[in-house]
Amino acid sequence: MDLDENDALANFFKIRTITAFISESINYTDPELLSLQVEPAAEFLQKLQSIYESKGYEVQTIRIATRALQQNITSRKQALDMAIALEQCCVAHGLSFLSLGSTSPANSRTFLSDKNFISELVASLKFTSLTVAWQPEWDFYEAKRLAEEIFRIAELTDGDANFRFAVSFNCKPGIPFFPAAEAPPPSSRIDKNEIPPISFAIGTENSGLLYEAFSKAAAAADMPRRDLADAHLFTKHVLNKALQPIENEAKKIASSSICSSEGRKVYYLGIDTSVAPCLEESTTITAAFEKLPLLEKFGDSGTLAITERVTQALQSVSVDRIGYCGLMLPVCEDRGLAKAAEEGRISIQSLLQYSAVCGVGLDTVPVPGPGPNATTKEREVLVTKAAAVLLDVAALSQRLGGKQLSVRLLPVLGAIPGEKTSYTSPYLVDSGVMSL
Repeated sequence: MDLDENDALANFFKIRTITAFISESINYTDPELLSLQVEPAAEFLQKLQSIYESKGYEVQTIRIATRALQQNITSRKQALDMAIALEQCCVAHGLSFLSLGSTSPANSRTFLSDKNFISELVASLKFTSLTVAWQPEWDFYEAKRLAEEIFRIAELTDGDANFRFAVSFNCKPGIPFFPAAEAPPPSSRIDKNEIPPISFAIGTENSGLLYEAFSKAAAAADMPRRDLADAHLFTKHVLNKALQPIENEAKKIASSSICSSEGRKVYYLGIDTSVAPCLEESTTITAAFEKLPLLEKFGDSGTLAITERVTQALQSVSVDRIGYCGLMLPVCEDRGLAKAAEEGRISIQSLLQYSAVCGVGLDTVPVPGPGPNATTKEREVLVTKAAAVLLDVAALSQRLGGKQLSVRLLPVLGAIPGEKTSYTSPYLVDSGVMSL
């Protein structure tokens, strides 16, 4: 590869998110204090976006992630008041992407003990994401409760709000991607009189880079063919060339005073090097995989092997890494994956298999949801199957040493497996409903 291709590579990816983290407890009962927490982060993000755009990068979103659900929450009203106040404050400061973070162990139990607590909280919000953190001692009962809430969210919002909710498994703070984003805990080294710092991380939309890397790997003249080794080599090389300038700028910003005020420190946490797809037809993840002679169609034997090599490359990119740092396979965010699901080339079971060697888990997976005339038995069957999926992911995460995984299911009310979805969201593409 020509190493002077930095400018050309910028055409193959975008900055999906710059996520700023608010680690301190949220002062939701005092609008003035709440604004003092949100405003510096919002101004920082807006300046940072401007800087990257002046360098020729497209910045799709700027976001704030908190630890709000780690605070002591004792009632539904308290959770709702805090979430609404925080969402309204973010909107007032020009931000429409907010994460409340994941639930603490105590709050996870509180949320599940109150039927419809989670679903009504999610449905009451417009732009805000949250996750319930799976606890190691949980079993079938808790999985069923979560499944009930997932379907209830769909019923309250016609499925729209399921995009903003996930169940997380061993996910660590600092992930810049939603809905799993959560702020790190406040540093114990900070003096009580010191102004709380701002930390941030970056995620990119970059399946175009994978397509470029695999195109070069496919063109390599090695004989005998070394598709896996070349896929790893070119993926790592292309990601390094694309992401290192992003990181250099981030470190320069963090070490300068250009985006800080009042002596506020800025900490750059890293880049989530995950391959996240775009909605364009030509550079889907499946199109990238199918460039390699090893694979005729995504989902065939060999898909798992390629997935593992891609993930290995992503986890060796020479930048400060944070988050999943794996291959994302969100079914309804990639036209190729959506088509593979519709054609039956991938299933929830095969996606779970790939999750063992890549990142994220089950993401934007369209599944059957109870229709308005569903019987109690029909509903129970769906809940039980969705609960079993959650238990499978929990087992995978635990067995793989606490691997970071998450589940974001998109129930389609009244649909049956194979039926075509009809999303109106600009963030989703249509696919076939997948069997639970």
